[in-house]
Amino acid sequence: MQNAKAAQFEQEVLNSLQSMELELALRGGMNALPEQPDDTNPKRAEQQSALNEAVSLVKRRDVLERICPGLQSVAGDAQALAKWITPVLLPMAIAGTVPMSPLVFAGVAVLFFRVGVATLCKGCIPAKDKSD
Repeated sequence: MQNAKAAQFEQEVLNSLQSMELELALRGGMNALPEQPDDTNPKRAEQQSALNEAVSLVKRRDVLERICPGLQSVAGDAQALAKWITPVLLPMAIAGTVPMSPLVFAGVAVLFFRVGVATLCKGCIPAKDKSD
């Protein structure tokens, strides 16, 4: 039963990701979602809040140390990133150290996709030996 709940949560993350990506594309980028609390569209405000929380998460060393090591092998699309990030962050969400929110997980995937793994994981992954 636990696997079914995890699979359902992952699907919610993927659905949230699709919605967030669409909204960002339609509005012109990462800074297009309004930050004003008086936004009349509650969905956009919720997405912006989740994206703000995702930004906070990718600034945390403990989160990066869990996410970054395996991301080097993940294909470079947001959906693949979300599928990889979700089971990595899920134990932290269950423990209460990160929000248990599909929108926040989707926001993390969007950030890694748009900003780049190399940029966000700088310093968390040992540099490869150049003599290889």
